[in-house]
Amino acid sequence: GNIKTYNADGIQTSYLGTAEGGIGFLKTFNKHGVSVGYFGSNTNGNGIAVLYDRYGDIGWGVDGKQ
Repeated sequence: GNIKTYNADGIQTSYLGTAEGGIGFLKTFNKHGVSVGYFGSNTNGNGIAVLYDRYGDIGWGVDGKQ
């Protein structure tokens, strides 16, 4: 399942749900509908966090594997 939210202009601002393989994640979007944040798990089952710039290019990321 999933939950999506939209701003007053009808542009998606968040997505909370499940991806292929059963991983859960939260993805956020800016006012233009561009993905700017991701918090969830990767294919290995480790937690990850990724921040993107306003254009959707990766700016920073980390995974929870020690």
